Amino acid sequence: MKTVLFVCTSNVMRSVIGEYLFNDLAKNDSQFVAKSAGTHAYAGDTTTPRIIRLLANDGIDAEHHRSTPLSHYLVESVDYIFAATQQHLDFIKSHYPEAKHVELFNTKADILNPAFQSTDLLENCYHSIKKSVENIYQRLQNGEL
Repeated sequence: MKTVLFVCTSNVMRSVIGEYLFNDLAKNDSQFVAKSAGTHAYAGDTTTPRIIRLLANDGIDAEHHRSTPLSHYLVESVDYIFAATQQHLDFIKSHYPEAKHVELFNTKADILNPAFQSTDLLENCYHSIKKSVENIYQRLQNGEL
């Protein structure tokens, strides 16, 4: 089984969306599983109610998500890492040189933090991550990664 890790800052929004959407896509596929973490996360934080609602609209339960700080152990235990922004990518590469495969969620643009944004901007962020996750999953299935 290949493990995918989605990384953002605090592991309560962007990376959570990535993890839960990916695992929903792969729910009948024993080849892949996703996790998430934050470069500056506090262990055990919950995701926001707005993210829980957005995922619930897609039939995904994220009520029990608890944040995970990025660590050497976690980086060494995964096959692919997807970072929300170039800043996250640079942080991972500089602090975790053992990372096997690191790239952005979305190769065209950073996925900016939707905290404190309007509902419309949060939904746009969600849909951008959803498209990115679908692309990542397809590339993995096709052996392109």
